[in-house]
Amino acid sequence: GTDLIDIYGLTETATCDFFSFPEDYAKYPGCIGRPSPNVSFRIVDAYDAPVLSGTLGELQIHSPYLMIGYLDEPELTTTALSDGWLKTGDLVRLIDGSVVELMGRSKEIISRGGNKVTPGELEQLLCSHPDISAAMAVGIADTVLGERIHVLVVPRTGTSLDIASLKKYLESRLEKFKQPDTYYISDELPLGRTGKADRGQLKMMIQSGAIASASAATRV
Repeated sequence: GTDLIDIYGLTETATCDFFSFPEDYAKYPGCIGRPSPNVSFRIVDAYDAPVLSGTLGELQIHSPYLMIGYLDEPELTTTALSDGWLKTGDLVRLIDGSVVELMGRSKEIISRGGNKVTPGELEQLLCSHPDISAAMAVGIADTVLGERIHVLVVPRTGTSLDIASLKKYLESRLEKFKQPDTYYISDELPLGRTGKADRGQLKMMIQSGAIASASAATRV
């Protein structure tokens, strides 16, 4: 009978910045919710200009609890703050005018043939498949396209995941340039030293050949 509340907060703001309550969590999966009292936010482009509602941009936060700066790191402080707004580095978009959806980190953006792809969007769509319980997407360096999209999926217990069927599932729901190039299947997501799912670990596994592709052929 206990409700779960998802909380988004940063060390730099010393507080809980967004809350996703049960009534929103079911309606807006993947969202961090709505801002706390006294916390303001904006979603901007690379030039700190506000983007249109529903458009992907960087989440910036202003609050009375915001840090003054990083100790003995003036250059890092200058990079992190913009006119009193904290640059979180998180990529988000606004849903229904007031709910913030987390799409990924700016440094995790995959650039495939000049097209920008956010891992979070791919992972949310993959997890909407009835046979998938978890997913992770990364960009792997490629001499032709700059990066190719590699995804690892974790099947739900008791299911038999077919990659060919999964590709068809994505074709009708995802733009062509966002379609994964290579798939991997595992019982769990790779974890880092903190016990959290770790993209860097997945990249290392792919590049070292520690994990075998579930699809022998990659698309061009």
